[in-house]
Amino acid sequence: MNSVPNSGYPTFYSNSITKITEVYFAARTGTGMKTNVNLFSSSRRAIGEWSPPQMLDMTINSPTWDDQPAIAPDGSVLIFASDRPGGMGGIDLYKITRNPDRTWSKPENLGEKYNSQYDEFSPYIAPDGTFYYATKSQSEGKHYDIMSASKDAAGWGEPKGVARAD
Repeated sequence: MNSVPNSGYPTFYSNSITKITEVYFAARTGTGMKTNVNLFSSSRRAIGEWSPPQMLDMTINSPTWDDQPAIAPDGSVLIFASDRPGGMGGIDLYKITRNPDRTWSKPENLGEKYNSQYDEFSPYIAPDGTFYYATKSQSEGKHYDIMSASKDAAGWGEPKGVARAD
């Protein structure tokens, strides 16, 4: 799995039925510091080797910065940070959902409920389904706030501030 240089931010999902573990991570595929960073995946059976890392297709990745993936505990949703064109501004959070054939949907911006004209990043989906992320939208200056949104029938509820980080 270490065959992709400059990789990081791994997130894991284990399917209890198929006994397959998946890892999703980001890696720089170009020379720019915040360009050509793409999402990859690899998988393995309970006993076995990891598959060669595969870059997710270009309907998911963009020519810009796609990074910091976080997969839901049930493997149905993956959220990531991106500075792709067409967002709310700065770095936004996007989600892809797992299709019945196990492929991923096209990315969908999480919208103004979670994104702002500032940066949002570092998503995490807790075992209870609570969605956490960092944002600059609640603070003046360089401060980041950690937000949480509880799982509900439609996805996640209204985000609430959890903590501030400098």
